[in-house]
Amino acid sequence: MLEYRFCPEALRLDLARIPDTGEIEHLMHTAGFQNLTAKEISYRFSASVKDRLAKVRQKHISAYTLIDEEAFEKGYERLETHLLENPDDPALTTEQLTLFCGQKTSG
Repeated sequence: MLEYRFCPEALRLDLARIPDTGEIEHLMHTAGFQNLTAKEISYRFSASVKDRLAKVRQKHISAYTLIDEEAFEKGYERLETHLLENPDDPALTTEQLTLFCGQKTSG
């Protein structure tokens, strides 16, 4: 996520609380899912610098609500400077996520 480059406090928090791919697959298998797949996908997240900054200002990821307000503001300012200086950064409009799929039989 683009914002993590500019707000390391949010990154550290999310790394500590969000399981990695292997752990998610293990949890799904333990819950009875079979034929598991994990696929990295890209999707359009924002249309412009203004749109991206508005999402960040609204604290679109929960880590922003959990970190110190001063850390958030400093990260926001660094992100804003970067985006205004680099409006063609591909990370501005596109995000990546991991999509997990599996099958679970009733029983």
